[in-house]
Amino acid sequence: MRRINPSNLLPTTLPSNRKIKNQRIFKNKKAEILAPETLKIIISLICIVILVYLLVSIYYASINKQKLLQAKSTMEKINEIVNKIKIDSSYVGNITEITPADWMIFSYSGNAKKPNQCMGQNCLCICDEVWVDNLYIIKDRQINKCSKSGVCEVFKTLKDFGKIKIKEASNPTSIKISEVNKLIEVQEI
Repeated sequence: MRRINPSNLLPTTLPSNRKIKNQRIFKNKKAEILAPETLKIIISLICIVILVYLLVSIYYASINKQKLLQAKSTMEKINEIVNKIKIDSSYVGNITEITPADWMIFSYSGNAKKPNQCMGQNCLCICDEVWVDNLYIIKDRQINKCSKSGVCEVFKTLKDFGKIKIKEASNPTSIKISEVNKLIEVQEI
């Protein structure tokens, strides 16, 4: 009887246990290296997104502050002309190169809703325009925008003119302020 060697029963194509063990260790080492590196990349991306958000926020806050100062300056010019009209009703004042660009001049008069700064009286406001004034359940977005981040001045005898778009410096907006029938009239020229 022939004796069978147990090692002869194994097919010759199967790798030895040692090779399988080495492959498992090698795969585990890749996984161990890959996980921390992936985590570092994800954390880095999150940090970059946060930094970009902060930089954009700071930039727009600076721009909005500058535009608000420009709007205050324009409102002071309008106020000076209205005060001159109160002294001499025949006076006609013009303001050229109104700033800030891409904002609007609004008139709020009569019984219409008005920004908080107007205290229920006729007023003129300079503020950024919202795209859609009434959006589903959010009403009076333009009035809220003027209340929060605009400049308003009460003029009891202001004639309603709607709105005037303030254009870029290359094609500046100019307005004429005068008294017509005892009402302050503002017109784009």
